Amino acid sequence: MVVYSPDLLFIEMTKACDYSCLHCRASSIRFPSRTDLGMKDINEIISSIGKLSELTGRPPHVILTGGDPLMSPSFRDTVSALHDSSVGFSVSPAVTEKLNTDMLSFLMDKGMNSMSISLDGQPEIHDEIRKCNGLFRETLFSMSTIKDFGIKLQINSTVMRRNLMDFPFILKILREYQIRTWEVFFLIGTGRGKGEKPILNIESEDFLKYLLHVEASGTAVRTVEAPEYRRIKQMAMEGATMTGGGIFRELIKRSEEINVTGLLRSQIFPTNGRKIRTAFVSSNGDVSVSGLFNLKLGNIREDPLQNVLENNEILMNIESGDMFHGKCGRCRYRKICGGSRARAFAEKNDYLESDSLCAYSPEINEDVIAA
Repeated sequence: MVVYSPDLLFIEMTKACDYSCLHCRASSIRFPSRTDLGMKDINEIISSIGKLSELTGRPPHVILTGGDPLMSPSFRDTVSALHDSSVGFSVSPAVTEKLNTDMLSFLMDKGMNSMSISLDGQPEIHDEIRKCNGLFRETLFSMSTIKDFGIKLQINSTVMRRNLMDFPFILKILREYQIRTWEVFFLIGTGRGKGEKPILNIESEDFLKYLLHVEASGTAVRTVEAPEYRRIKQMAMEGATMTGGGIFRELIKRSEEINVTGLLRSQIFPTNGRKIRTAFVSSNGDVSVSGLFNLKLGNIREDPLQNVLENNEILMNIESGDMFHGKCGRCRYRKICGGSRARAFAEKNDYLESDSLCAYSPEINEDVIAA
């Protein structure tokens, strides 16, 4: 028996959200649905978490997400149930009036581990993406309030064509608010994200090298749907050049212009980027690898979660990397990186295909790519 043991289990409480963000992978709606997860579903998920823990020796950490999870009628009961079952959890809410001091006090009392909120650029870009004037200002206010509560805060940012050059500004905000963890999502063409333009693969190579310098300067960086970052780290450990082309130089220049200093380092000694296994339960019970990877593995209303994750051929193919097609299948970094299976599925309807975000070629020396 092969059991896929996720490090992180994302539970999409509802697709409801007050915003209609241009890149929303969930294609959020205004109100909760009658098909949203209820407490019967949540209790069954918690039971599966216990069984997964027995099988693997470590329970997944739960991330309550959406939409906006705070809009779920079951949200507070879910938090209480996780607390009562000693399941560690974090919350990824939208910045609205629901994210108030009463809610923060409740979450602290229930042992919430951390919280993540989104920041995607300078004020006009951030507000434009969310189609809400003044939201950037409200986001900074929420960041201050969350920090005042002593809550560990992570910032999530999605990189795409319209905001690529705003990332030095976002980094400046992280430094000013002393936020140590930055999770950078790379756009996948799913949900409303189909209408947004992703960055090009050669731009991504430069951007990932920029993020490596960011991490070397003291901000922990995690990438979502850009496992190429693990390849970049490995190449750095092997001695490859970690300066890039025009996009890299422009990002460094813009950083220095706004007094974000200490990034451009002659030597970088990164830690290995460990693969983080994830699983995602949607608001209707469908199970997938992640919210951006719309390949259904099963449904918790038809089969318990631990059963869905046992002996699953799709998961085993992704874990091994032996069935990958094209250059991903030929690449010596496929065990470290593996490419984004979500992007391959979204673009080619084949989760084993190569990842178009990657500019690396197995036939070309990495020093040539880095030049």
